[in-house]
Amino acid sequence: MATIQVLTHLTASIELAERAEQQARALAATFRNVVQEIDAVVLDADLPMATVLAEKASGTETQFSLRAPVYPGSVKLFVNEQAQGASAFAVDSNTGALTLARPLAKDARVRVEYTTLGLRSQMEPLAAAVGITIELIEARKARYLKAIQWITENFGA
Repeated sequence: MATIQVLTHLTASIELAERAEQQARALAATFRNVVQEIDAVVLDADLPMATVLAEKASGTETQFSLRAPVYPGSVKLFVNEQAQGASAFAVDSNTGALTLARPLAKDARVRVEYTTLGLRSQMEPLAAAVGITIELIEARKARYLKAIQWITENFGA
């Protein structure tokens, strides 16, 4: 016959085990969120862009907007398919504002090729300043994925 003390300990161990399993599943959910945040930065690489800014310019345009942030020095401007030198325009890398040195000829076609900075490129200098590298971030992600797998196998999703 079971004593009250045995039943008390058995009940307590069941309750604690259920609580531990809930906490393990919550931890796995938190790890999944961390992995998503890591991926949002690490997988967001620089993106090459090519776009027509004006099929037929009015002749008064001097400013256009590019998708920011723009990788410094990556902008190639073409007017009527003729490459323009760096002195023909200026680009604010942070805002994406492209400013022409002079207005375009009427009916000119304007095309641009450039690279936007992905989150990874933006993050790398900041992370390096505090001693974090992409490799460390990816190692952390690998540990979290391993923990998620173990928790899921042992306690369910």
